Amino acid sequence: MSTPTSSSWELPRRRHQLSLRCSLRALGRPPGVLSPPRRLEYDAGDVPVYSGDTARSVKQIEEAVFKIASSGAVPIVLGGDHSIAWPDHTGVARHFGFGKVSMIHFDAHADTADIQFGSLVAHGTPMRRLIESGALRGDRFLQVGLRVLLARPLRAASSS
Repeated sequence: MSTPTSSSWELPRRRHQLSLRCSLRALGRPPGVLSPPRRLEYDAGDVPVYSGDTARSVKQIEEAVFKIASSGAVPIVLGGDHSIAWPDHTGVARHFGFGKVSMIHFDAHADTADIQFGSLVAHGTPMRRLIESGALRGDRFLQVGLRVLLARPLRAASSS
């Protein structure tokens, strides 16, 4: 986990505020105005994360996304830093099966570093953790917008 920035850190709170405003406006429609279409979304709220306890935070996020995917809904995760891609995708993969879910990753960086700041879990490591864990297969992983690559390539795990 990293230090929050205004764009990613505030997004969940702002998303909740916008959802509430839209819902309140829909309730206050004058008679004769068509009702809004059935909502196909559900705001599951924030997942609690624990500053200083990255392992616990990762487990909480993975479990929350797994429960949402298991309910038949499609989880859409907003906010957080790059490190949450690992538990997000792992939660979905737990439901559908490891290696069966694809990912399109839009970023300027590959996020496939091995260790960052002495930790296996950091904002530059989630894609590596996903591939190493088997939750995401390399041939089902497309990265778009890369402009910075690692000096050392990510090696596939050997089968021997």
